[in-house]
Amino acid sequence: MSFIKTVRKNGNAYYYRVKSVREGSNVRHEILEYYGTQNPTELKKMKKIEQMPFAKISINNIYSAGPFLCLCKLISEYGVCNHIDETIKKRQGLSAGFALFTVALHKLFGFDPSQNNLDTWLEDTPIKINERIKTSDFSCDNINYIFDKLFSKHGAVEELENIQAELFHLAKKRFKINEKNLYYDITSTYFEGERCDDAEYGYSRDHRKDKKQINIGLLATKDKKFPTFTKVFKGNISDKSTVVEIVTMMKYIYKFKDVIAIMDRGMTSEINIMVLDVNEYGYILGASSTAKVVKNMILKTSKRKIMKNGNLFRTKKGIAVYALSMTKTIYRKRRRVIIMYNESMARDQIEDVEQKIEIAEEEYKQHLRSMDKKKAQVIEEMSKPFVKITKKNRKWAFERDKDAISHVKKKAGKSVLITTVEEPADEVLGEYFAKDIIEKIFRFSKQYSNLRPVRRRRSQRVKVDVFLSFLGYYIIAFIREILSEKGIKVTDEQLIAELPKIRLAVKQDMKKKQIAYEIVGNSPLQKKIVDALELDKSIEDIKKL
Repeated sequence: MSFIKTVRKNGNAYYYRVKSVREGSNVRHEILEYYGTQNPTELKKMKKIEQMPFAKISINNIYSAGPFLCLCKLISEYGVCNHIDETIKKRQGLSAGFALFTVALHKLFGFDPSQNNLDTWLEDTPIKINERIKTSDFSCDNINYIFDKLFSKHGAVEELENIQAELFHLAKKRFKINEKNLYYDITSTYFEGERCDDAEYGYSRDHRKDKKQINIGLLATKDKKFPTFTKVFKGNISDKSTVVEIVTMMKYIYKFKDVIAIMDRGMTSEINIMVLDVNEYGYILGASSTAKVVKNMILKTSKRKIMKNGNLFRTKKGIAVYALSMTKTIYRKRRRVIIMYNESMARDQIEDVEQKIEIAEEEYKQHLRSMDKKKAQVIEEMSKPFVKITKKNRKWAFERDKDAISHVKKKAGKSVLITTVEEPADEVLGEYFAKDIIEKIFRFSKQYSNLRPVRRRRSQRVKVDVFLSFLGYYIIAFIREILSEKGIKVTDEQLIAELPKIRLAVKQDMKKKQIAYEIVGNSPLQKKIVDALELDKSIEDIKKL
């Protein structure tokens, strides 16, 4: 008769099924089965010992599944690929929409992503569950064919622009996005090569004046922080020169009505304001202090008047900003302007001037004995226009330009907004300072979407790279908002970190030869994401692709 024997080693219990065997006058235990650390008495519900999972299940594969399962959910439940697949035909059975979003995921989650290692990355995704799709389908020829089709034109509009519009309207309908406030800004990204048509030397946000670059415009909503569209411009174009084209797209491609365009001072010009007026768009615009009418307004309005009569607004960092609203004739029309005074900024600007003067004075004293005209010019350049070094009666003299210093002190901490919005000044400031939404999207795209087409030559391929970065952020924003509806608040950066750690285990019953799938999330947040998105259902969606 057999029985369960327990053997303890190093504090752990190990279980055996044994029977007693007599050998002469001695009795020994013959091992019939070994259970490891699993106590067989806890498995009474199992009819047969041989059905125990630890003994009969093997793990065939473990995939990094989170990003891919999320994409399948967006395709099956929300139809993110529908418009693309309707306008671009399949290439050797490969869906154009599925291919584009897959390449966008590769840019987000792949290591050193490129078309050459796309198939290698796909090997670690659950795409292999679908026996009809092969990683070889994502060949360079097939992907490049789809890329080329993005530039087919419907009238004057490229298909790439139509796709962005359709995707935004899909998200707008799904999440009831309020498009009232729209933020527009521009960034740059540089090239290592020299042969791209759109790459030019220009103002570099990456602080790489030695590299050619392109400029990228982005429009996004304040509500839900959703990207609306991106647009690629030549690297030497000024910010304000992009606005007319952006407003045209807002009007004729996106059909926006009754919206407020919010832009910083680099975008403001008389022509741009006239274009916004003609299209009946509201606006909150930072005014350039180099414009004569704005400069005069700043100099004539004292900080005491702004602080006494203005509204107090505090930024997210707790910095106090005073805002005084008035109506002035600016750009040939009476308009509402808001003059702001930031006491902290004013103090920093004045200290910066004083520091420049002090450094120049130290340099002057050091080189006084050997001073000549060339050295005097170098020192003046260091602190221009606050210092003058002159020679009188064969003696050098160090002079502070009191007028220039006084001019800076009057301007310090002041800035101007031009707006059509009639709300109180502090509310207008709140809308304007929320424009860091755009900066965060740009920062995300540069950090995670490889928004740096380093060696691209063809202008179209550069635009495709930027478009794929747009698609990548679109996926993250879409998932973020679905989770938000379920009461799970996550940042874009958290999704980038957690989604790849959600695994899909492919298990096989060695006796019955059946395949089973299990989604594994290790952290509490990963488990919440799996449950909220119902990613277990997306496994079947993969098979239907």
